[in-house]
Amino acid sequence: MGRKKKTVNRLRDAVATARNANQAFWDRVFKLGFRGLTNAELAELACVHPSTIGRELGGLDAIATRGIGEHDYWNPFFKKFRLDGKDKKVSRQVRGMFMEMMQANFVAFMENDYMQHAILAQISVESETLTKISEAREREAAELLNLADLNFSGSGICFRAVMALILYGIYGLGLHARYNKSTVCGIDINKEKDYQKVKATIAYMIHLIWIDAGLKKKRKKRHREKIIGYEIDFE
Repeated sequence: MGRKKKTVNRLRDAVATARNANQAFWDRVFKLGFRGLTNAELAELACVHPSTIGRELGGLDAIATRGIGEHDYWNPFFKKFRLDGKDKKVSRQVRGMFMEMMQANFVAFMENDYMQHAILAQISVESETLTKISEAREREAAELLNLADLNFSGSGICFRAVMALILYGIYGLGLHARYNKSTVCGIDINKEKDYQKVKATIAYMIHLIWIDAGLKKKRKKRHREKIIGYEIDFE
């Protein structure tokens, strides 16, 4: 009985230590950012021995990965917006999925202080840890982006470039609204009216580029048919 109680206490202490380190990590990131953070500083902030951070908790890399992962809404998004079966081949369904997902990204990013700090660090700090986290996200996103290939193949439009611009447009507007609190091109998403305009425009841009790709492919097909017809007549 005594041995079991000691085991339970050790587990409880380990959980408390991990929670304390996670809180110290975010306190530091919120106050000073991610740049320059080390195992030693994190140990001091968490009031534990440096070996505890490295040996028991896996070091800054593991703590940051777990801490950001807890607040990274992209992980559930990749499951929520995944299409199955025939829907993967239906252009309208795929387009709707991207429209809904990017609008949801805009809403979630504006509401999530933790992700705002994580993305700010990701785009401004050179860090292997942050790169790994970003690359893991990219691998998941690639599966969804592959679904758009059928619609954009041969259109001359790079859908991935469009998505990159929308994604970092959302991040940029969100961070600007948080820290600068002024307008971008006359838009201030701290105001509900402008917030709703941007949200609607995100879906509208994807809709327009999707339709345009389809029209371009149809025009190219008609052009090829005319050329082939001319060559047949000429012969």
